[in-house]
Formats: sequence, structure tokens, C-alpha cells
Amino acid sequence: MLNYHFLKDKLNTEYVGRSFIQFESLQSTAKKASTIASHSPNGMVVCADKQWENKTKRNKEWFSPQGGLYLSIILDLDRKKNYFCLLTLLGGSAVFHTLKDMGVSPVLKWPNDIMIHDKKLGAIFVDGITCDNIEKYILSINLNIDIDREMLADSLDNQAISLMAIYNSDIVMEDMVAMLLNHVDDLIGECYGKKSCDRIYEPWEQYLSQFANHVQLRKHGNKKWMECKIIGFNNCGELGFIQPSGNTDIIDPQKYEVIMTKE
Repeated sequence: MLNYHFLKDKLNTEYVGRSFIQFESLQSTAKKASTIASHSPNGMVVCADKQWENKTKRNKEWFSPQGGLYLSIILDLDRKKNYFCLLTLLGGSAVFHTLKDMGVSPVLKWPNDIMIHDKKLGAIFVDGITCDNIEKYILSINLNIDIDREMLADSLDNQAISLMAIYNSDIVMEDMVAMLLNHVDDLIGECYGKKSCDRIYEPWEQYLSQFANHVQLRKHGNKKWMECKIIGFNNCGELGFIQPSGNTDIIDPQKYEVIMTKE
């Protein structure tokens, strides 16, 4: 488990990570955070050494054994605005900048994956809960740090990677988590403080640019694909596109299947 006293000394945050609880094992940090959100301070972090819930929201397998980083952050935000997409981008960008600080070059694969060498290092998830008319968001970050290589290969068809597989030094987890929480706090201040969300969008736009902003979409249950053009993120972090008819819409992964196509 993390040494929080050591980690706390490295925090430069206003509120993210100032309250912190951790467990050896949880069903998921997101579920635990949701159950305590109503009486938890803004920025509280829930962390676990391993999780035993193995399904994502879209019922895909996910693997969370010992050797990963699994944390959820409880956030109070303006309930008049939908922050699900923007927080997903923010969480990914915080991971991106943390890894860059460590000398690692990740790729953010829209909508929520952290990739290295075309393999999945982790993912970002966002949940919402209403407590006494206050909308609270749960920003969850799952990363493979030092999971046994054979275990990863057997469980995820060799589609995942651990950070230690490509990192040439020891990883001090308290340092890494403090950097991550500092970046989350900084990005919240930059974006939600009405300054700029550019530093959130840029790593995701780098990924989208390799496809010349072209995408194939079809609604779940439909057989026909549409060739569409991406027009970028709006101020809620939603990714817009132009349909062949010329109409514009938002790419909702719950509504559309998506294939990025290189020209």
C-alpha cells in the first residue's frame, strides 16, 4: 500500500488528494467512491491495491490484479453542465503529462484508453452521482504498473502492457501518484477556472490527427457504416462530426460504434 504521509508531502494541489483512503482490495474504487461521495470532501481519493470487478460499463473484460494503480477521485462540479466527457479527457491528459514527466511517451486513444507501443496501459472512467442536489463526479484511473507479463498476456490476449516493461528505473509509486494528482488538480484549475482547456485537448487531438480527422460510424444495432469527418471537441469535451448529409452530431460511444480510418 502507498505511504500517504510521504505522498502528501509531494502534493501541490488545492484539494485533490488532500483526503485519501486506501484498501488492499475492492470490488472497484469507483463503486466505493460512489457509496461515500455524499459525505466526502471535494478531491477525496479512493485507492486500492487490486480490484475484483472484471467488467467495464460496456461489459468488456478488464483485469485489475496486484501490481496496478487503481484510484478514483470524488469531485464536486457545477451540476448545470455535463462534465462526463471533459473529465475523461482531463484524466487521460493528467496521465499523459505524468508519464511524459517520467520520460515515457504514451498515446491517448479516444475515447478513454492509455496506450504504449500499441498496447493498453490503462483506461479512464467517469461516473456521476447526485447527493443532496449536488452533482458529484467520480474520476477513475486504472493503470498497469508492474503486473506480471505472463499474467497480462494470458488474461488479455497480449493486448496490454505494464509500465515496468518499458521503464528503465524503479518506480516510486508515491512520487508517481503525487505527480498524477498534481496534474489533475492543475488541469481542473486551468479548465474549470475558465482559463483554457487546450492542455487537456492537445494529447487527444494528436491521436485524432493521424486519421486525418476521418471516422466510420454506425449506430449500435445498425449494419450500415457512415463515412464522417471529425470537427473537434466542444467545450463539454464531446467530439463532434459531420454526417454525409452535412448535419452535425456528437460521437457518443454509448450510441455509436466507431472505427478510426487512416487516409
